[in-house]
Formats: sequence, structure tokens, C-alpha cells
Amino acid sequence: MRKLTAATVVLLAAAGAIEAAGAAEPQGRRLIALADRDGDGVISRAELDALRAFAFERADRNGDGAIDKAEIEDLRAAMDDRASMMRGRAGMLFRRMDADGDGRLTSAELRSRSAFFDRADADGDGKLTATELADLGGGAGLFRHR
Repeated sequence: MRKLTAATVVLLAAAGAIEAAGAAEPQGRRLIALADRDGDGVISRAELDALRAFAFERADRNGDGAIDKAEIEDLRAAMDDRASMMRGRAGMLFRRMDADGDGRLTSAELRSRSAFFDRADADGDGKLTATELADLGGGAGLFRHR
């Protein structure tokens, strides 16, 4: 039995949202980074179909060609786990950024913390590209479907 990962949840959510999101910013860029397999900056019908097929295969844990109620429940649980993890990370990040510990983030505190940016800026040019952000996602290119 295959393990259902957070990446699968992201893929399933993205596959259903791509058509609705279009080129809306910034979600549109994330969806293009996820689905644009040939790197031309747009999502073709074939790329959308490939993303949907990939997401379906990942969600169909028992391989029977259908996503059943138990597999949907697994998706929900994975989404809940991911949301819980993100809430924990957000709290930890807030505490790190709140330099004076007063429970509030000032503009100065926010600007003084750039660990994420520095980590994401792989080439050190002071700019984040879609590729750098895709490579950062999940540590292993979570947002890249190739």
C-alpha cells in the first residue's frame, strides 16, 4: 500500500483548482510551477491531464481505479495533518520573529528576519525565482511536478 503524502494532497487540490484559478496571482504562479511540465510558462490541456492522472494515481491507494470513501478520508486526514503542521510552523516562526517577545510583530521585526529568503535564494542574487521557490517546497521540490 502506498503512503499518502502531503504532496498528494497538494496535487489533488491543485488539479481541481487550476482551471478555476487561471493566472490569478500568486496562486496562479504556484499552479503553473506545479503543472507546467515543458517550462513554457502556461498550462496546456495535456499538462493538466497529466497532473490529474498523477494525483489520481497517488490518491487511489489500493490501485482499483477508483477513489473510494476510505481514500477520501485518508486525504482529509492528510490535509488535517498538514494544516496542523503548518499552524505549528507559523507559531514557531512568529515566536522567532518577535524579537522583543511582546506577542506582536512590528514592521522592523518582520524586515529584520530573512532566513527563509536567504535559504530560498540559492544563487545568492537577492531575487527569488519560481525555480528557487519550487526547489524549496518540501525540501525536495514539492511544488514541481515533473
